Amino acid sequence: MIHLWEEYQGWLEYDLNETEEFIKRGIMIGAHVEIGDDVQIGNNVWIGNDVKIGNNVWIDDDVQIGSGTVIEYDTHIGTWVSIGNNVWIGNNVMLDDDVKIGDNLFLDDGTAINYNSHIVVRSKQNENIKKVSS
Repeated sequence: MIHLWEEYQGWLEYDLNETEEFIKRGIMIGAHVEIGDDVQIGNNVWIGNDVKIGNNVWIDDDVQIGSGTVIEYDTHIGTWVSIGNNVWIGNNVMLDDDVKIGDNLFLDDGTAINYNSHIVVRSKQNENIKKVSS
């Protein structure tokens, strides 16, 4: 089951097979996607192939999630967020509105990214440490 926002009714549960409802809301879900319990997805959300989303994840409107990405539990993804391919997002991560995350990155548990934040991310491929400013 997945939760979608209904104006004046709050979050309602839908089965992943209810494709007509997803199309109406502009939600595109790729192949081989695993979605945990109590996941809430806004409108106009694009989820690539081979994505895993843990329990209690909140995804706001107008979000893009690249293929091969893993989002652990208790994470909030704000509006207008773009997440690249092969990104690992740990538990209890907060991505504020209008954040862009590149490909092949690791966001550790408890990371918060918002306007004017500085965070440390680690590339999964070469293990280099990079400082990123938003």
